[in-house]
Amino acid sequence: MKRFLSLALVLVLVFGAIMPSFAEEVTDPALLEETKDLAAYGILEGDGTGYNEEGPLTRAAMAKILAFFYGEEEAAEGYALTPVFSDVADSEIWYYGWVSYAGQREWMKGDTGVGGTFRPNDEMNAQEVNQLMIRVLGYDDVEWADVNAKAVELGVAVTASDNSLVLRGEAFKAIRTVLD
Repeated sequence: MKRFLSLALVLVLVFGAIMPSFAEEVTDPALLEETKDLAAYGILEGDGTGYNEEGPLTRAAMAKILAFFYGEEEAAEGYALTPVFSDVADSEIWYYGWVSYAGQREWMKGDTGVGGTFRPNDEMNAQEVNQLMIRVLGYDDVEWADVNAKAVELGVAVTASDNSLVLRGEAFKAIRTVLD
């Protein structure tokens, strides 16, 4: 039994190491390098209009990205249990599993707790993205007022031209930095 488990572990490690080399290469020269990297690793699939780097990053899109950060994309994509948020009830909408799973895992919170709203189509601001980036790195106890300073200290702060609205391309840069 030990031999079988050892062999299985070795195969997982080997295939995990070589799979990125088989990822589809994104060659659009107009895209940011970070976008190309994230797309090649399967983290980004675009929003129906391409990667839309100049469009706003929504809470639903961030929920999907977090599933990849935590290595739980398959579980999140197919998540079909009762949603945590009252405004995420249509199981046919693309973000249903991603948002429901992110809420269940408490990666992202909604308004007024369980049964509250998530606002999946709301745009994210820099402080919200920074909070999620530092949480991914294991800093769960940083006070809201200190989030931006901690993200800067760690070198993962999103650089947004308008801190009240993070564009997808701006977020992609921060996400790529966290992955490094």
